[in-house]
Amino acid sequence: MNEAPISLETRVEFLVPLNKLSAERQARLLRQAEVLTLRKKDRLFDQGDRDDYTFYLLDGEIEMFADGSLIKRVTGGEGASFQPLAQLQPRQMSAVARSRAQVLRISRSLLEQLLGVDQPPPAPAPGSGIDVDEIETTATSDWLLNLLQSELFRRIPQAHLQTLLDTLETVSVPSQTVVVQQGQPGDYFYIVKEGTCEVVRTAARGREIRLAELGPGDTFGEEALVSGTARNASVRMTSDGELARLTQRDFTRLLQAPLLDAVSRAEAASRIAAGARWLDVRFEDEHAHNGLPNSLNIPLSQLRSRSSELPTTTPYVAYCDSGGRSSAAAFLLAGRGYEVCFVSGGAVDDALAEPSAAPTAAPTAAPTAAPTAA
Repeated sequence: MNEAPISLETRVEFLVPLNKLSAERQARLLRQAEVLTLRKKDRLFDQGDRDDYTFYLLDGEIEMFADGSLIKRVTGGEGASFQPLAQLQPRQMSAVARSRAQVLRISRSLLEQLLGVDQPPPAPAPGSGIDVDEIETTATSDWLLNLLQSELFRRIPQAHLQTLLDTLETVSVPSQTVVVQQGQPGDYFYIVKEGTCEVVRTAARGREIRLAELGPGDTFGEEALVSGTARNASVRMTSDGELARLTQRDFTRLLQAPLLDAVSRAEAASRIAAGARWLDVRFEDEHAHNGLPNSLNIPLSQLRSRSSELPTTTPYVAYCDSGGRSSAAAFLLAGRGYEVCFVSGGAVDDALAEPSAAPTAAPTAAPTAAPTAA
């Protein structure tokens, strides 16, 4: 099976439910799509497969089999080809090319998200000729696509997405403006719509350390809102741009509450017994003093740059001494696709004068640079 360059000058307006999107959002989706070229007898997918794709047959013929029996043939350009191929998960049928064929493959989850937030005017009548090459694209239009593809927004309930987008306030910000200031209390959660900004932290003797550069679709400002602490870094615009923002109240209602899983100490212990790992997000000396036995230790201030050290297949129970830092850690990790909860009210072992077991370091791996929210 070979992948061919994307060329969608016809049929786009026929594909259901892709044709229910506005032309702009069709273009966004199609920029992420691929046109696959199949040879005769190539298998597109098999019965029982699970994947995150929606397939449309553009040209050629596909045979659909279930339990070894031929169920139907689909021909490009005819009625059945305008619907997704065997869309149910797991796949109820296998798809095999009966001839040379071209198939459009798009992200199922992204399509569903765009359908959930898009309220377009009626689709153009068949034959109006949407030409993908003629649709204007700009960096500004990419911010929403980048946002919806982030792990954070993949986990937001579909019902919240449209409300969240309707609630966002857009502000224009000139270059060199300090949007958030290290040491100040948190007030807003920000999304970069247009332009670029940098995340910097002032270290000892006033030395400024540049931590990350952010662009359209990137977010910042959540850590101080979740933990209730001061900003741990500054964010400064490096170009003129536009930011979308949520107040702390709306952030809590629309983002924080759906993502955070707060548990009691007893429930946390049950999850540990079932295979989860303790994750102490306090500083190293705090962990050494009264960290829970066999707990991993990555301070919250380092978690963004070191989260790749944590296997994604392991569930985690984040804790600190109050629940503040661990709630921020849980939000950060949940937004990156981890299965994680935090202990409400904190969890430390004050009975330990010295750790009963040597602290367990997180798995070693080369740290990767990652944006640090303020």
